[in-house]
Amino acid sequence: MAQPFDHSGTFRFKLHDGTQVSYSNYLDIPADLVFKHVLQFSPNMGEDPEAPGTGEGSDIEVVNEWKSRLDNYMAQERAGY
Repeated sequence: MAQPFDHSGTFRFKLHDGTQVSYSNYLDIPADLVFKHVLQFSPNMGEDPEAPGTGEGSDIEVVNEWKSRLDNYMAQERAGY
């Protein structure tokens, strides 16, 4: 059975004024956060999320979900928001 999705990790951003903000839960990041750079995007995904799954393929789904989230932030960074 798939484990509940863990939203914890370390997520750090550099704002346009040079200050840095850090979050330990992805859900705490404001949807309207305006930043200059993603400094760290390190979700907690277990011991080895790329190892072959023993359940219903949930490991690759978790990796893909985090990749999608990081890709969105990187697109924002490139666009200069």
